[in-house]
Amino acid sequence: MNRIYNENAAIYALQEDMRSYESAIADLSDVERNNLREWVLGGNSVFDNPYHMSDDNGRPINYIEALRITADMRENPELYGIQGGASYV
Repeated sequence: MNRIYNENAAIYALQEDMRSYESAIADLSDVERNNLREWVLGGNSVFDNPYHMSDDNGRPINYIEALRITADMRENPELYGIQGGASYV
């Protein structure tokens, strides 16, 4: 019973973080919002990302920032020193 309570509390905390995060980002698109919700419903934090991208201090960058960076990498691979397209991004 305690384990179930702890899991529910963790899910609730992730969802609360997501709601705060969504309201803080004014230019969040519907596609980004849906992707973010799927990410959080999978048990992940908005403050992490599936690409293992981190800032200069080694801390994970948030989900939307990572999503936007990877989209930009696909659209402008030459800006990131990627040759031959960005099929792996």
